[in-house]
Amino acid sequence: MKSVVTGLVLMVLVSLGAYFTLQQMGYSSEDTFSGPSVRLD
Repeated sequence: MKSVVTGLVLMVLVSLGAYFTLQQMGYSSEDTFSGPSVRLD
């Protein structure tokens, strides 16, 4: 049971780290798929 909880905690930490790192590098879907021809009303 201890290893399952440790695995879940590590997955959360890795996913949060990847989320914030990729946003800082400009790899968010908003930055990738928006352009001058996209209307955001």
